[in-house]
Amino acid sequence: NRLVFSERNRALGLTFHARWSSCDAFGLVRTTTLVHEGPEPVRVSLLDGRVVEDTRQTAAESDS
Repeated sequence: NRLVFSERNRALGLTFHARWSSCDAFGLVRTTTLVHEGPEPVRVSLLDGRVVEDTRQTAAESDS
């Protein structure tokens, strides 16, 4: 199962995709893609500020 969000900026010719999916090994996994669809080269600065706090308990924590 997965959930995909997409945002297109036609003026810049850019499309951003963010996909969230579940995985037994890692839990919730986010994959992002930036696609350039314009005729001219673009320069992109990207800052990923997403912080996810792990709220799962370890086996030792759940025993106490």
